[in-house]
Order: sequence, then C-alpha cells, then structure tokens
Amino acid sequence: MGMPFEDYDLTTPKARQAFNHLFGKDELAIIGLPVYAGRLPKNIENFFSSLVGNAASAVALVLYGNRDYNDALVELKLKLEE
Repeated sequence: MGMPFEDYDLTTPKARQAFNHLFGKDELAIIGLPVYAGRLPKNIENFFSSLVGNAASAVALVLYGNRDYNDALVELKLKLEE
C-alpha cells in the first residue's frame, strides 16, 4: 500500500507477555489470531489487556486449517470492541 507499518510476531507466549501497544485513533490495527476447535486460543486474555485501542479502526482476522472457524471471528470482534 506504500504506507509505513509496524509488524509484530506474537506467536510465542514470551513475545505476548512482553507486548503492549497504544494505538492512535488515526491508526488501523490488523489483528490475526489462530483458531483451535472453532474458538480463539484459551490463554489469550493477557494479549487483549496489553492493547489500548483509543477508538482506532481494526480489521479482525481468524486463521484456521482444515476446519470451520465457527464463532472465533465473532469472539475476536467483541474483544476488539472492548
């Protein structure tokens, strides 16, 4: 898109523990999470508590393999709205 961006790989629990981010209201957050049995990962609450949205826009993505994503996209949408 020719615009500056920041990319964070939060795959490991250690990376998620050390992460926190304050978004500006003019920023766009693209948040992608894996799906396990149609749901978001169980121990992901700390990730959401490390984000401060400031009414920034967000794109929610859920990533799955060989299975339906069920309610995971709705779960992520609700978490990002919080």
